[in-house]
Amino acid sequence: MLVSSNGYYSSHTDTKLDRDIEVVRKSNGFPSEALYDNMKNKGTITKISWNEIEKGKGMNVLRVQGKTYVFLLYILLVKNKADDWNGMLLGKTNLHDLARHHIFPKKLMEGRLDIQDEEKKEILINDIANITFINKNVNSEIEDKEPADYLIMYKESAKKHLIPTEDSMWYTEQYETFVSYRIKEIYRTMKTIFPDITE
Repeated sequence: MLVSSNGYYSSHTDTKLDRDIEVVRKSNGFPSEALYDNMKNKGTITKISWNEIEKGKGMNVLRVQGKTYVFLLYILLVKNKADDWNGMLLGKTNLHDLARHHIFPKKLMEGRLDIQDEEKKEILINDIANITFINKNVNSEIEDKEPADYLIMYKESAKKHLIPTEDSMWYTEQYETFVSYRIKEIYRTMKTIFPDITE
């Protein structure tokens, strides 16, 4: 996120993300200085604003232009001591064992969203507020269930993933309310964990 405006991830994206994720994985704490050093080679560090975070709500974050949001979310969840919904902290889990999980599953939403424009539908489904990282096996077990049908089993873990614990928000009819709540939680957590780089 710090470098979204200076193009750090606009070229060689996967290589840079892989290098940064490796820096995070090999560290006992949050390796901000090492990450800053990686970034300094390409541009100036800036503060992250609410507007920058909210942009993740209006893009398909699983495409190249959204990968910075996915990386930010991963870092926040690791720092927030989130687990993989199978008892292992994300920070201690091999990335290959994690799935990018749609909290409101993709197939479920594709069937229920009454939107003709496929690109708009994809953006809505792949909103940063609808993504988290969980154990691949748990992800497979959840399949296409509505959050109301599975989140109760993972409620304690879900809190650390900044997912609302009010079950009234776990229905597709409340999707808009859900993503609005979660994007605010992502920003609030960003301000709490990284106050020096968040406006």
